[in-house]
Amino acid sequence: DPERPDPDLLCALAGLPEDQRTVVALRFVADLPLADVAAVLDRSTEAVKKLQQRGLANLRRALASRDGEPI
Repeated sequence: DPERPDPDLLCALAGLPEDQRTVVALRFVADLPLADVAAVLDRSTEAVKKLQQRGLANLRRALASRDGEPI
């Protein structure tokens, strides 16, 4: 069902540190541009970029380990 989020993805998101989870949610769920996320969080765009990179890397690792794929 395309309306229901993948439970493994939700679990992986829940496992992220709060700041990474917030950035990923604002960027990819709320579809906010990087500059808007930075403004909402009162952080620099560079800080938000770094949090996004770390959050996505952690999601990839969590989902790959779930599938037994190499990281």
